[in-house]
Amino acid sequence: MVKKSNFNNDPFLKSFGVQIKAEPMNVSGRVLPPPREFCLQIVRTCRSTGIEMPDSPKFYEQARKNDTVEMVLKRIADKCDRDGIKCDLVFVALFSSEQYAQVKSCGDITFGLVTQCVLPKTISDVAIKKNYSTMLNIAMKINMKIGGINTKLLEDE
Repeated sequence: MVKKSNFNNDPFLKSFGVQIKAEPMNVSGRVLPPPREFCLQIVRTCRSTGIEMPDSPKFYEQARKNDTVEMVLKRIADKCDRDGIKCDLVFVALFSSEQYAQVKSCGDITFGLVTQCVLPKTISDVAIKKNYSTMLNIAMKINMKIGGINTKLLEDE
């Protein structure tokens, strides 16, 4: 396409000294681990602290290209209603921390879904680095959100 377009002979581009290479640029990248590893690590950590967890999620909902947070959470709520699924917790992988308030508003308030948000760095800390303190922190948040108790005060004697 670049060769056919003949950009390098365009007088406007030439006037600015712009040249277009016909070959695509090579960039290095990395393959991210699937969310499966993240889920496995969280389930193991929860179980090791006494939190009952299923072996796998009841279902997985992927956001589509033009979806809003509300659209995705509505699909989850509708699927739970339609299939008679009791939804204990929804994990939400955020693209940015700015989405957090939207997820909490739509999920927890509008649709009554208990949500646990995680950022890409957190997923990486768990899935790749196996950072136990991060896993434990998430496990404690999950426990609290599903009605568990993380700490107790000692009774006076």
